[in-house]
Amino acid sequence: SSWLYLMKKTAGGFDFAHVVVMSIHQGKVSGAADLCRSYPNIFGNILLVAIEQYQRQHTKTIHSTRPHINDEVSKFNQQLPLLAGFGAVCPLLGLLGTVIGIMTTFETISVQKVNDISSMADGISQALITTQAGLGIGLPLVIIHQMIRFKLKKTLNTLEYYLQQVQVALAALPR
Repeated sequence: SSWLYLMKKTAGGFDFAHVVVMSIHQGKVSGAADLCRSYPNIFGNILLVAIEQYQRQHTKTIHSTRPHINDEVSKFNQQLPLLAGFGAVCPLLGLLGTVIGIMTTFETISVQKVNDISSMADGISQALITTQAGLGIGLPLVIIHQMIRFKLKKTLNTLEYYLQQVQVALAALPR
């Protein structure tokens, strides 16, 4: 769900942020603020904070937006440790199931003195199912986790870029 939330909250952010910067360059600061209000995602929220701070305090710095960026990022980061944890634990649980299954198979063979290789192969085959399940669940989770982290990092870099562009545009406005 973090991936879908991130995709929804950043969709079209690049084009949107460019339009906001162009509006400020044209002297339409209020219009840019209205545009940010109509676009409630990470880009709209942070750029709106910068514009409103400029309008209130005529501050030309983006450093005061850092707490707001951290708040927005924390929304995305809430579920990432859980996702990474499941991705790491699933293959280990699968391996544990395999070890227990093979131990059970060998114990059965030694107690019953079975020399039939097909009964041993059947037990080992069943034990390996847990490894397959653990890897089948764990690897996609790890891949999804990395995709979300990459998308978030890319989004933050882009946001920083457009925040600087807003700063430059606001600084160029006549007083």
